[in-house]
Amino acid sequence: MITNTLRQRAIIDFDKGMSWMVHLFESGQQIKKLVFGSKKRTDPVEKVIKNLVHADFGKKTSEKTNRTTVIQSIEKETDDTKTYTMTVPDGWTSFEAGSFVTIGVNVQGKTINRCYSLSSSPLNREQISITVKKIPGGVVSNWMFDHLQSGDTLEVSEPVGNLVLPENIPSKLLLISAGSGITPLMSMMRFLHESGAGSDVVFIHCARSPEDIIFRKEIESIVNQNDNIRLGFVVEQGGLAEGFHQGRITDEILVKEVPDFCDRDIYMCGPEGFMENIRQILSEYPFDLNRLRSESFGGSKSTPSIKETTTDVIHFQRSGVHLLSDSSTLLETAENIGLKPKFGCRRGICSTCQCKKITGTVVNVDTGEESGSGHEWILPCVSIAKGDVVVDL
Repeated sequence: MITNTLRQRAIIDFDKGMSWMVHLFESGQQIKKLVFGSKKRTDPVEKVIKNLVHADFGKKTSEKTNRTTVIQSIEKETDDTKTYTMTVPDGWTSFEAGSFVTIGVNVQGKTINRCYSLSSSPLNREQISITVKKIPGGVVSNWMFDHLQSGDTLEVSEPVGNLVLPENIPSKLLLISAGSGITPLMSMMRFLHESGAGSDVVFIHCARSPEDIIFRKEIESIVNQNDNIRLGFVVEQGGLAEGFHQGRITDEILVKEVPDFCDRDIYMCGPEGFMENIRQILSEYPFDLNRLRSESFGGSKSTPSIKETTTDVIHFQRSGVHLLSDSSTLLETAENIGLKPKFGCRRGICSTCQCKKITGTVVNVDTGEESGSGHEWILPCVSIAKGDVVVDL
């Protein structure tokens, strides 16, 4: 019988990781039903199977594996922004609206990695998409815009991120973005629309001009189809049409568009300067900052004061490599000399790159926090050496 065969093979393959089981069934419930039948029974393999199912069909573990995806179509959104629609990588199950991935592209024979939010809805199981704006001097964004074609392949990590809609969606939401920071919020908008969540949603987007608003037609279409979703645009120039504010967002605009914003959960994404302005506005009102979730997209983020040229030395102990430190993160420094440490988000979120610091002090580029000087775990993707540092890489 199939149940006995599977049980015997599971026992035999346990020491090999039972990897064949991952591809045999579509869900953990199918595995449980086929192996154990419909009745409850005590089985020596049950615990192993349950652990396997949890690891592969439940929440993602910290072990990240880059996979290959194929570009299916490319759509120009604005003069400097394109959406790249691609196949769902093998092994993906789903993602949460607002997640981002690390994309690896080959530029002049060298793989360069960048993080981009998924702009597609999690309910689209056939395709995923990222929307990328060209950045002046940006190596990857410019290369993708000028050279990437349908049929090309990219490396893509598993989706991660903290700026995601929870399973229990709040009843009142404010989505606020600027520039290309609209992309994770567009994933949320698409999901809210397609799922019929019914939440009271206000979406405010800030751009340079009406022509620079990414997804404008689709956003307006979604709003027209949903009485529970409202929309406001703030543009620096050319904002004379109905529904537009001209200039930069202020507390007066926020109060006019969303008078009950203090009662809402807020999801925000954009340049750091834009988000600092919003935080300052919120701090002047009785808003609970624990209800604010944000993610920075470029801009002027402050970094710790680290000398560009130093006599301090980074020691990559396991590799036996020593070099002078600079303002690069430890992950970037390791990659620049040919090392290939594991990484995922490159933003200090997923912990894939976590490694041991043996001695020395590092500074977190996001928070400015200094580590201790002794043995501890660090995230090299957001750590800069301050003085001599020995790292287990």
